[in-house]
Amino acid sequence: IVFGDWSSDVCSSDLAQSGKLLWEKQFLGKVKGEILIHLQKIYTLSMAGEFSCFEKNGKEIWNMQLCGSFSSSPIVLGNYILAASNDGFIYVKKLDEK
Repeated sequence: IVFGDWSSDVCSSDLAQSGKLLWEKQFLGKVKGEILIHLQKIYTLSMAGEFSCFEKNGKEIWNMQLCGSFSSSPIVLGNYILAASNDGFIYVKKLDEK
């Protein structure tokens, strides 16, 4: 499973097998929204606007800093991933871009 916590960490754990922590990533802000898993990739968005994509093993594919504060989860629409800020801006990124 993959989960975020209020100490600004996103973690992956192998609960089905050993319960061990597989990987952990520290973010600039807390991860309040849901973590999105789509087509074997993990998408996270912190409250401070750190927007990231990871492989299942925790290897970072891309990371970008968005402007504003965020409390929602990223969503997939067609071939795009969207992130909506608290001040009403919507950021759009193609899923296959690095």
